[in-house]
Amino acid sequence: MRHTLVLLAAPVALVQTQPAQKTTVMKAEPATVNAPPTWKPAPGVRQPGDSVQVDPSSGDLVVTGSGQRVQVVRRIHHKPQFSVRITKSGAGVRYSYTLSNLPGGSQYIHLFTMDILKGPVTATAPPYWWFLGTGDPKITDNQDERLAPVMWGRRAEDDDDNGKLMPGTQAGPFVLESRGLPGLVKIFTEGYKEASASAPAEEAQLARLSQWVLEQSQQYLRFPANAVLSTTIGPKIDPAADRLSFVRTELLYAAGLPDFAHIHAGLTAAANATSVAGMRQAIAGIRPASTTQVSFLSAMDFTLSY
Repeated sequence: MRHTLVLLAAPVALVQTQPAQKTTVMKAEPATVNAPPTWKPAPGVRQPGDSVQVDPSSGDLVVTGSGQRVQVVRRIHHKPQFSVRITKSGAGVRYSYTLSNLPGGSQYIHLFTMDILKGPVTATAPPYWWFLGTGDPKITDNQDERLAPVMWGRRAEDDDDNGKLMPGTQAGPFVLESRGLPGLVKIFTEGYKEASASAPAEEAQLARLSQWVLEQSQQYLRFPANAVLSTTIGPKIDPAADRLSFVRTELLYAAGLPDFAHIHAGLTAAANATSVAGMRQAIAGIRPASTTQVSFLSAMDFTLSY
């Protein structure tokens, strides 16, 4: 899944492919209709013909087994873009986000999570949304014990179109106040899968396949695998920690991202600075080529000067 950053979140455009309609005719002799099965595949054992793959053109899941082929639409058919305004506040730092769902997708965004520094937070949401609180790090498969996910979700009935974050619309502000200083954080956005005539058929067909197929399918259908991953600026760095070391890590991380290829050398040079003053000076000397780069460099200087 492609990483995107701050003001420019551009996951690969995906074209939704609807599963082909298929009719299966089953025949049974009257005497054996109610007979119990004499053999059942062992749980977790791959059976002949079992296959679970991602369609490279659509991103949807293609599952085969027991002579059937099922295409499952995933929740990744949207294009998120985050912008953030960072200011000092009584709680430490105030982050105000606007979330846009860029044109070109087919699903509206109804949920997103952000991995941030653990600790007390104050959060608000715009109309038709609510802040769902802090969750277990396992939700986002986070491996950094300093971080925990916070989550916002849509607060409206599915048939209520008011405030629905459809492609080409935006919502905000989503406000978060935390003691955490700015760093690069991961955000997972989930598209809403509209109910359709094919959805019940997908579930019914999957239920008839082997346990191995069901287990493998869940690797792609559970959260966060079934979401779009973006990167933006959020509360990540403990103000009591060695900010020089943490910002150095952030600079080197950004240097490896495609959105920063143009300033890779400058980021690497700044990361090699041995003092806060020297690093700030090196950052100031970088010539950014996009608003994404401007925002990131500004956030790093904010952290160093806090």
